[in-house]
Amino acid sequence: MTQSKKILLYIFITLGVLLVISIGLTYIFSKSFEQANDMQQYEISIDSTKVTIHTHMPIDSVEMLLGKPQKYHTYSVAGSEYHTYQYLINVKNTDQTLKLEFKDNRLFNVEQQ
Repeated sequence: MTQSKKILLYIFITLGVLLVISIGLTYIFSKSFEQANDMQQYEISIDSTKVTIHTHMPIDSVEMLLGKPQKYHTYSVAGSEYHTYQYLINVKNTDQTLKLEFKDNRLFNVEQQ
Protein backbone atom coordinates (compact mmCIF):
# COMPACT_ATOMS: atom_id res chain seq x y z
CA MET A 1 0.00 0.00 0.00
CA THR A 2 1.39 3.34 -1.00
CA GLN A 3 1.92 6.24 1.37
CA SER A 4 -0.90 8.32 -0.18
CA LYS A 5 -3.39 5.43 0.22
CA LYS A 6 -2.39 5.04 3.88
CA ILE A 7 -3.00 8.76 4.44
CA LEU A 8 -6.42 8.59 2.74
CA LEU A 9 -7.33 5.53 4.82
CA TYR A 10 -6.26 7.34 7.99
CA ILE A 11 -8.36 10.38 7.03
CA PHE A 12 -11.47 8.25 6.35
CA ILE A 13 -11.07 6.36 9.63
CA THR A 14 -10.64 9.63 11.54
CA LEU A 15 -13.73 11.13 9.88
CA GLY A 16 -15.72 7.97 10.70
CA VAL A 17 -14.71 8.11 14.36
CA LEU A 18 -15.58 11.82 14.57
CA LEU A 19 -18.98 11.12 12.98
CA VAL A 20 -19.74 8.39 15.53
CA ILE A 21 -18.67 10.67 18.41
CA SER A 22 -20.81 13.58 17.15
CA ILE A 23 -23.87 11.34 16.75
CA GLY A 24 -23.36 10.01 20.29
CA LEU A 25 -22.99 13.50 21.78
CA THR A 26 -26.07 14.71 19.92
CA TYR A 27 -28.07 11.82 21.37
CA ILE A 28 -26.80 12.42 24.91
CA PHE A 29 -27.51 16.16 24.83
CA SER A 30 -30.96 15.71 23.26
CA LYS A 31 -31.92 13.24 26.01
CA SER A 32 -30.69 15.63 28.72
CA PHE A 33 -32.64 18.50 27.16
CA GLU A 34 -35.73 16.31 26.84
CA GLN A 35 -35.53 15.32 30.51
CA ALA A 36 -35.00 18.92 31.62
CA ASN A 37 -38.11 20.04 29.71
CA ASP A 38 -40.42 17.49 31.33
CA MET A 39 -39.00 17.72 34.87
CA GLN A 40 -41.58 18.35 37.56
CA GLN A 41 -40.87 19.32 41.16
CA TYR A 42 -42.89 18.29 44.20
CA GLU A 43 -42.70 19.72 47.70
CA ILE A 44 -43.57 17.20 50.40
CA SER A 45 -44.04 17.87 54.12
CA ILE A 46 -42.91 15.02 56.36
CA ASP A 47 -42.70 15.43 60.13
CA SER A 48 -42.89 19.24 59.80
CA THR A 49 -39.96 19.21 57.35
CA LYS A 50 -40.40 20.24 53.72
CA VAL A 51 -38.58 18.14 51.14
CA THR A 52 -38.40 18.82 47.39
CA ILE A 53 -38.15 15.94 44.94
CA HIS A 54 -38.34 15.97 41.14
CA THR A 55 -38.95 13.60 38.27
CA HIS A 56 -35.83 11.82 36.96
CA MET A 57 -34.39 11.87 40.50
CA PRO A 58 -32.47 8.66 41.35
CA ILE A 59 -34.23 6.22 43.65
CA ASP A 60 -31.45 6.29 46.25
CA SER A 61 -31.65 10.12 46.48
CA VAL A 62 -35.40 9.88 47.14
CA GLU A 63 -34.74 7.28 49.86
CA MET A 64 -32.16 9.58 51.47
CA LEU A 65 -34.71 12.40 51.64
CA LEU A 66 -37.87 10.45 52.54
CA GLY A 67 -36.50 7.30 54.16
CA LYS A 68 -37.52 3.74 53.35
CA PRO A 69 -41.11 3.37 52.12
CA GLN A 70 -43.80 1.68 54.23
CA LYS A 71 -44.83 -0.41 51.20
CA TYR A 72 -43.07 -1.15 47.94
CA HIS A 73 -43.52 -3.27 44.85
CA THR A 74 -40.94 -4.18 42.21
CA TYR A 75 -41.54 -5.65 38.76
CA SER A 76 -39.97 -5.81 35.29
CA VAL A 77 -41.55 -5.16 31.91
CA ALA A 78 -39.77 -5.35 28.54
CA GLY A 79 -36.31 -5.03 30.06
CA SER A 80 -37.19 -2.06 32.29
CA GLU A 81 -37.32 -2.30 36.07
CA TYR A 82 -40.21 -0.60 37.89
CA HIS A 83 -40.57 0.23 41.59
CA THR A 84 -43.63 1.58 43.38
CA TYR A 85 -43.05 3.15 46.79
CA GLN A 86 -45.82 4.13 49.19
CA TYR A 87 -45.38 6.46 52.15
CA LEU A 88 -48.00 7.29 54.75
CA ILE A 89 -48.00 11.04 55.37
CA ASN A 90 -50.08 13.27 57.60
CA VAL A 91 -51.62 16.29 55.86
CA LYS A 92 -53.64 18.62 58.11
CA ASN A 93 -54.26 15.81 60.63
CA THR A 94 -55.40 13.45 57.87
CA ASP A 95 -53.44 10.35 56.91
CA GLN A 96 -52.77 10.18 53.19
CA THR A 97 -50.73 7.93 50.92
CA LEU A 98 -47.90 9.27 48.82
CA LYS A 99 -47.21 6.96 45.89
CA LEU A 100 -43.93 7.28 43.98
CA GLU A 101 -43.24 5.34 40.80
CA PHE A 102 -39.77 4.70 39.41
CA LYS A 103 -38.64 3.35 36.05
CA ASP A 104 -35.06 2.11 35.78
CA ASN A 105 -34.30 3.67 39.19
CA ARG A 106 -35.53 7.16 38.19
CA LEU A 107 -38.65 8.85 39.57
CA PHE A 108 -41.31 9.33 36.89
CA ASN A 109 -44.64 9.72 38.70
CA VAL A 110 -45.93 11.09 42.03
CA GLU A 111 -49.50 10.64 43.31
CA GLN A 112 -51.09 11.71 46.57
CA GLN A 113 -54.16 9.72 47.60
